[in-house]
Amino acid sequence: MIKKRLFKFTSVFMCAAMMAVSFAACGTNTASVNDTNSIAYEQSKSGDAESTLESIINEQLLGASKSNVSTVSKENSKEETVYVFADASGRQSKLLVNEKLKNATNQKTISDVSNLKNISNLNGDETFTASGSKLSWAADGNSITYQGTSDEAAPVTMKVTYYLDGKEISADQLAGKSGKVKIRFDYTNNLKKTITVNGKSKQAYVPFTMITGMMLPNDNFSNVEVTNGKVVEASDSNVVVGITMPGLKDSLNISFDGKKADLDIPEYFEVSADVTDFSLDMTLSVATSNLLTDANLDDINLNDLNSQINTLSDAGNQLADGATTLSDGIAQLQSNVPDLTSGVAQLDDGAGTLQSGLSQYTDGVASAADGVAALDAGANQLSSGINALSDTFKSQILTGVAQLADGADALVGGIQNQLIPGANTLSAGIDKLSVTLNGSFSQIKSNADTYGVKYQTALTSAKTLETAATTTLPNGATLNDILTQVGQLAGGVDMTIKTATDLSGDLADESNVTALFTKYITAYTAAVKLDTLSAYNTAIKAQLDTVNGTISQITGGAYKKLDSLYTAEMGLLLQAVSNGGVYTALNTVYNTATQTVDPETGYNLSQSLEALSNGAKQLIGGLGQIKDGAGQISLGAKKLKMGIGSFDELNPAAETVCSALYKLQAGGSQLTGGTKQLGDGLSTLKSNNETLNSGASALKAGTSQLRSASATLADGVDQLAEGSITLKDGMIEFNETGVQKLANLVKNDAQDAVDTIKKIVELGNDYQSFAGKSDDVKGTVKFIYKTEGITK
Repeated sequence: MIKKRLFKFTSVFMCAAMMAVSFAACGTNTASVNDTNSIAYEQSKSGDAESTLESIINEQLLGASKSNVSTVSKENSKEETVYVFADASGRQSKLLVNEKLKNATNQKTISDVSNLKNISNLNGDETFTASGSKLSWAADGNSITYQGTSDEAAPVTMKVTYYLDGKEISADQLAGKSGKVKIRFDYTNNLKKTITVNGKSKQAYVPFTMITGMMLPNDNFSNVEVTNGKVVEASDSNVVVGITMPGLKDSLNISFDGKKADLDIPEYFEVSADVTDFSLDMTLSVATSNLLTDANLDDINLNDLNSQINTLSDAGNQLADGATTLSDGIAQLQSNVPDLTSGVAQLDDGAGTLQSGLSQYTDGVASAADGVAALDAGANQLSSGINALSDTFKSQILTGVAQLADGADALVGGIQNQLIPGANTLSAGIDKLSVTLNGSFSQIKSNADTYGVKYQTALTSAKTLETAATTTLPNGATLNDILTQVGQLAGGVDMTIKTATDLSGDLADESNVTALFTKYITAYTAAVKLDTLSAYNTAIKAQLDTVNGTISQITGGAYKKLDSLYTAEMGLLLQAVSNGGVYTALNTVYNTATQTVDPETGYNLSQSLEALSNGAKQLIGGLGQIKDGAGQISLGAKKLKMGIGSFDELNPAAETVCSALYKLQAGGSQLTGGTKQLGDGLSTLKSNNETLNSGASALKAGTSQLRSASATLADGVDQLAEGSITLKDGMIEFNETGVQKLANLVKNDAQDAVDTIKKIVELGNDYQSFAGKSDDVKGTVKFIYKTEGITK
């Protein structure tokens, strides 16, 4: 592809340099009567077609080369005009040559060289003497114009072919016919010379330019189209003018990297039209070899081109290196994404486990609350019974001693074997639950803070970047003002830096994140494209240099090129999305557990756990006192049961029992207080069950969404990595097979191409006479071909 473009460029360059004609372009171009560049000519005063055609062709030559403009010269010179008469098919039948010897120095005698026959003075009575091809004119200070004939063929021959409705037809058979007519002029350059280019000899044709014209009356010709020429309006006719350079393509024979350049230089001229009653007055052609006499080809300097090519080569290497660096960076990002997705997956699994455990815990809290309610009711009954026992003890002491001893033993056993172990287990479980949950909440808070810091760091960097882009510079503009112009240069791409504003949106919305990433990658691609084009376009390069310098200045050298800004934006977007999502999810869980307050009790989850632990410890203390009191009652009752005989012996024991009953009464009161406090704490926990389960569900939903988003992020990073590899490979290939190849072609082959062009132009300038001239006289030669008309 790069070679095709190079050859196409070379073709255009060669044509423009060699032809330098104002009305015709390179290649096979088609013009019609609607050509907006057409110029209207009035019919010449003589009214004949030949004068009009010659006027138009000379006008085109004057526009093509300054050499044809008459100037006053102080040097003697020779102007030669060769008239070639041909039949309608282009075959030469007669040749006349007019010679004008300009006597600018007023010489009495003019020496000349000529191989013409039948020489005659056209404008005076001056005579000459001949010695072979050498002539001596008795000019007496005058210029001499003479004419002669020659049997030699013109250096360029032509062939005219006619077609009617797609079939070839002879000129005489075409006369008077109607239909779709096509006339094709093919030219053959027969004048070859040897030139030497950089020490190598090669054959080249004298670079003749052929300009052919014909008049096509509007009454007979319509829908006129021309290949390798144009249409010129002249009175009531259309004048078609074609231009060719026969042999030039073969003369150039330019190759790049061993492959021949396919130069599109026209060697034929063709006209077609819809015709009624065909007739053609004649055709007139002019040939000259020095159309580029005034072109100063010495101004073609490859030093500047080589300098630009070196810049392009360096830029290509930098571009390839930059693509490699980008690919490596994205690969590193890609290698870290699995850790992120794995961590998010573990977080999601842990959230599921926490949700399940909390569900079991809340179910246990509900059951414990119901059980403690029943315990509280029993404790109240026990306390009432103890009070009743205390009141009736003295009246029923003897009959109830045995029952009292048994009941006391049972009470001690129940407290010892059931209530106290159960209360200890409940207290230990509550403490363990409290420690476990508070530890989990602390870890959740720590993790949330870690991701929060990373998230805020990304937002701070985004703010710094946007502030730099919106700060007014000494010239009154901002970087974003400049980037708006650059974006228009890139085809309307939004290349302004608004990172902080972008990241302030909803980053949990996948469509919003995708839109931002698309925005940044589009701007990055446009920056890379402009950087590539800057190697070819000086205006773009100047603007990019200004932008890059501004970027480096306002960021303190943190960013030095335009594309690095958008790479930074993509990185900040990824940091904000990943860290911000994790931070939000973890913080929601922590706040639900530790900051949500029950409107009725004023407790949060952590405080409720602490109250529950305190109630359990009071319950254990109450049970201990009850146990001690029951033990003393049992001891006293057993003494009574052993058969104490006198009331005096009973009295100390009764006092002991009464004292124990008082302790039992106090323990019963403490028990009821403890069970009430425990019940209140469990009720508070139970009331928070819905909030706790809701928070766990929200955490699980958030981590599930984060897990899904992390998978999407991983896929996106994989695609980005794959794209960066493709970009890297493409840039490396473009650099190696495109930029560096082009640089080598220019360095190795461009000089030969330029030197070949110069030699061919010199060859044309050196061809100064058809019939001969003196070596010390500068000459010019022009050929005028006239074909016969075609009539019925």
